[in-house]
Formats: sequence, C-alpha cells, structure tokens
Amino acid sequence: MYTSSAQPHSQLPPSQPPSMATSSARPLQLDQWANTKAPLTSSQRASVNRLAEWLHRNSSDFKQQQQQQQQQSTQPTSSQQAASANTTAIEDGAQNALETADSKNGQPSTSSSDPIALPDAGAPLVSAQSFLAWYTQLSDSVTSSTQTSHLQALQRISDTTSTADILLAQLEACQVNVSELRAGTAFVQDSSRGIREQAQALLDSQTHLDTLAEDVASRLSFFTLLPYATNMLSSPDSSIVYSQAFLELMDQLEMALLFLQQEPAGSYRDAALYRMRYSQCVTRAATLAKMAVVRDIKSEAERTAERVRQLESNRNAADGKTAVTPPTSDVKGKARERSDDNTDNQQPALANDTAAALFGDAARQVTKLRPLIFELQKRASHTAASSTPSASTAAEFESLLQECRTAWYQYRRPLLSRVLLQRVTEIETQAASTQGSNGALHPIVQLARGGIDLLRSVLQSEFELYQQFFGGGTATDDTATEATSQGKEMDAGLDTYLSELSETVTARLRPKLSKEEDPLVLAQTSSAIADAGESAWTRSLLPLLNETQNRGMQERVMGVWGKVLGL
Repeated sequence: MYTSSAQPHSQLPPSQPPSMATSSARPLQLDQWANTKAPLTSSQRASVNRLAEWLHRNSSDFKQQQQQQQQQSTQPTSSQQAASANTTAIEDGAQNALETADSKNGQPSTSSSDPIALPDAGAPLVSAQSFLAWYTQLSDSVTSSTQTSHLQALQRISDTTSTADILLAQLEACQVNVSELRAGTAFVQDSSRGIREQAQALLDSQTHLDTLAEDVASRLSFFTLLPYATNMLSSPDSSIVYSQAFLELMDQLEMALLFLQQEPAGSYRDAALYRMRYSQCVTRAATLAKMAVVRDIKSEAERTAERVRQLESNRNAADGKTAVTPPTSDVKGKARERSDDNTDNQQPALANDTAAALFGDAARQVTKLRPLIFELQKRASHTAASSTPSASTAAEFESLLQECRTAWYQYRRPLLSRVLLQRVTEIETQAASTQGSNGALHPIVQLARGGIDLLRSVLQSEFELYQQFFGGGTATDDTATEATSQGKEMDAGLDTYLSELSETVTARLRPKLSKEEDPLVLAQTSSAIADAGESAWTRSLLPLLNETQNRGMQERVMGVWGKVLGL
C-alpha cells in the first residue's frame, strides 16, 4: 500500500484519456502541476507541514531515537554503548533483510536508520518535488520498520514450529521406546515365570532339607549326650550335684532313654549299647543325689547336736549361778510354790534357742536338698507307673529314696530323743518338787501334761520339717494308685519314727500309771493325753491313751466293788 503511494511517478495512470495517450506533448511535471495547475495556499501548505510533522513523530525511528536519548540520560556510559551496539546490530540486521527483500523484488533498498529530513519550520515545503521526496523517504522508513517486525515474528514462529517438530519427534521416539519396554516387560514376565517356579521348588527343597537337618541334629543330640554326661558324672567335685546343670542332665538322660526305647530309634544298630550306658548314667546320677542328701543330713545333724550341747552347757552354767542365791523364808513358801507353778505353766515346752537349733537350721537346707529329693521321687513314681522297659528301675529309685528317709530317721532320732529325755527329766523333777503343795496337781498328771506339750511342740515341728523335705505332690493323675501306695509306705515309716520319739515320754509315764490306783489321777492323765488332738503325730499316743483309760476303768470298778463289799 505504501509502495504504490510512495512511487506514483513511476507508473502510468490506470486509464488515461485518448488525447493524452496519443499526444506528443511533454509530460506534465508534479512541480509544474502543483505550481500552475493546482497551486497550494499558505494554509494548505501549513496543514501539509503539520501532517508531515505528525507522521514523523509517530514513526518508529523517531520513537527509537527518543528511547535512546532517555537511556543515555539514565544509564552509565557502558550501558549506553551496549544499547547502541544492540540497536545498531538490530538496524543492520533489519537493513540487510530489507535489502535482501528489495533485491528480490527488484526495488532499491532504503536504510531505515537514515535520519529523516523534516521540513524546517522556517523553510516549509514550497514545492511538490520537495514534498514528494520527503514523503517517499518517510514511506520507506515506515515500510522498513514494519517489515523488520514482520520478519522477526516470522522467525519466532519458525523457531517455535521447529521446536514443536522436535518435541513431536521426541514424543514419537518415547512412544516407540515405551512400546518396546512394554514388550520387553511382557517377555521378561513370561520368561521369569519358569524361573519363579524353579525358585519355589528349590525353596521347598531347601525347607525340606532344613527340616531333615533339624531332625537329624535332634536325634544325634541323644547320642552326643553320652560324653557330656560321663564327664559330669565322673567329676571329682561333689558340689556339682547342687547345680542346675546336674538336674537338667538327669532330665536329658531320661529323654534319651525314652527316645531309644521307641521306634525307629529302638532298631538302631547301637541302640542297645546306648540304652545300657544311659541307664548306668541315670543310676549314677541318682546315686550321687542320694549320697549328697545323706551327707548333708548327717552333717547338719552333727552341727545341730554340737549346738544343742553348747546351749545345754550354757544353761547349766546359768542355773549353777542362780542356785548359789540363798532361799527365801518359810513364811512365803506357799506363795513361792504358787509362783513357780505359774511360771512352769507359762514356760514353753522347749526353749526357743533349742527349737531354733533343732528346726530352724535344718529348714535352711530345704532349698538345697529338696530338688534332689524331688528328682528321686519323680522317677520312682513315673517309672513305677509306666509300662516301658525302664519300669524295672522303679525299685532302684525307691530304694535310693528310702535310704534318704532312713538317713533322716537315723541322724535325727538320737538328737531329738536326747532333747526329749532331758526335758522330760526336768519336768519330772519339777513335778516331784511340787508334790504335797496346796493346789498342786498330782506329779503324774503334771508329767503327763508337760510331756504331751513337749511332744506336741517337738513332733509337730519335726513332722512339718519332714514334709518340707519329703513331701508328696510329684504323682500325676495317671499314677494315683502308685502314689497312694507310696504315701502309705511313707506314712508308715514316719509313724514308726514319730512313735519311737514319743516312746521317750510314754516310757516314763507307763510305769507310773501301772502303779497308780487313784481313778481321778488316771482320768486326769487320760484327759491330758486326749487333749493332744487329732494330728499325724498323735497316733503314737493312742496305745498309751487306751492303756490309761482301761486302767482308770479298772480302778473305778474296783473302787465300786470295794465300797459294795465294805457295806
């Protein structure tokens, strides 16, 4: 649009009159036409000048010059030079592009960076030729600026299109790669299915082998136990029987014997040999346990006897010192006798220090010996109740357990009998000294009451201590009958032991009761014996009670007959 308007003189009018086309007259110039044919007035020329100035101010070159002037006034010199260089480079690039485009179109290139010669206000455009030159330069400047912006936009569009094409190509390549990866994944899954099945089969085989290895190791442990058991049972250290390892060894030996007695271990080549060796080890362990129990019971009884003797010597020395003090007057004799009777009634049957020596020290051995005794009781009851070939060893375990009980009776009986005899002698002496006093009981009754209290204290404590060492509770429901029979045998042995201890007191009472003829004394003695109550140790007093009651009945009958005959 600007090109056609900027070059009106280079083209012919679209339609000319025939007179002008065929005329041989000289062509009319623009200046001549403007001066002669269409002269401009001064107001029209001023209007044209204002239009030219307005176009110049709205041109891109003028705006660029204004921006450059502002940047030069606000930025340093280096920034101004860089901006000038960039502006020059842009103008040169745009000029080259315009020149290239003009050369292609067959038009001369016009630099847009050339300054536009504005009409001077003092010398306005006075001719059409000067206006045409100025207007042509202004049109070229506007065309150059517009074409440069258009080329830059086209370049940006081209670059963006190229980038989009590259991204599309990469996206297509990614899609191809993803498709290949999916195909590869499906192939790997199909191929690895067989590998997984083989791995699962190998894992199952490994688990089976581990189970077999554990079974073999557990079975071998029953055979590898023999050297360890032999070394421990052959140890010269006698205190090894009190360790937890010894008790665990006894259980392990029992488990090994049970394993070798069952199938398929019973058919192994060396099963009979190992059964024999393990049976010997069990017997050896039980023997060591029995020896330890007997040894400790004996040593504890010896220590207790020594301590009791020391207490008696100290007590005798104290009594000798008190015997030196002068007696009181006869006026207060009865009062003194009553006070002595009250003191005897309040005095315990057995001294506290003697009771502590007899039962307190022995009770401390329960924690040490009870596990060993329990192992013997457990094997005696289990082997007696089982139907396995090892049941033949029940008598052996019971024999060892009975030896422990016998050792208890053997070493405790002399100790307690001596204490009982000494205390009964003291009671008898005190009863004889109070004979004939007003309000005093018969010596036999005093002896019976004091003896029964003494037996109650000693035998009850001894029974409880015995139960702590040899108490039951090891039998199961399947072995109730065997446990009951063993309990009866144990009670029989304990009854015999307690009866022998009570005989120490009853032996002193029986001769006196056989000579006594007073029914009242016999009745009081029977009442004192019957007051012992019903307990485990009172069964030993039943014969004496029956004898006393029968003797009392006889004397009462004889008295009645005597009165009848006397009448």
